[in-house]
Amino acid sequence: MRTFIIIVVLFLSGLAYAVETSDLPADAGAAVAFAPPVVSSVAPASAGLLPTVLSWGDKVLSWVLALLGTLLSTYVIRKYLSGSVRDILSRALAEVVDAVMEVKQTYADGLKAGAEDGKLTREEAAEAKARALAVVKSNVGAKGLARLARVIGVDVDRWLGTKVESTLANIKGATVNPR
Repeated sequence: MRTFIIIVVLFLSGLAYAVETSDLPADAGAAVAFAPPVVSSVAPASAGLLPTVLSWGDKVLSWVLALLGTLLSTYVIRKYLSGSVRDILSRALAEVVDAVMEVKQTYADGLKAGAEDGKLTREEAAEAKARALAVVKSNVGAKGLARLARVIGVDVDRWLGTKVESTLANIKGATVNPR
């Protein structure tokens, strides 16, 4: 919708420019300003084409260039934004996976080996999650967390906590029962 509005504004500004710079009287409307000159049926078609191109070419060209510039800038901005958003999210998710694996290997596996049942208690699991979140935040940094917050638009700690749990479930090979 925003692109459409920009195109309409540029078209109208080009139209206003063409009317201002035309050789028509001030009371002539925009429709008259863009009306092609009447070519006599007696004159050859090429005789009327050159004066038409010469009289309207600069006005049409400026409008076409403005339109192409708008379309190109919109395309570049969308490509840049979608690329940067994708990069931010993929880096954050990669850091989550790495942090979960690190905490699993350095903390959780040692506790599981020492436990009689081979499982973590609720407190130990909560500590492992807190450690994984701390590792992610440390690796991503303050600027990365701020960018991530702008991209996802929700609480970063909650989002990262959900991703840690999801990654852990994937590592364990657990499935979620649909309800």
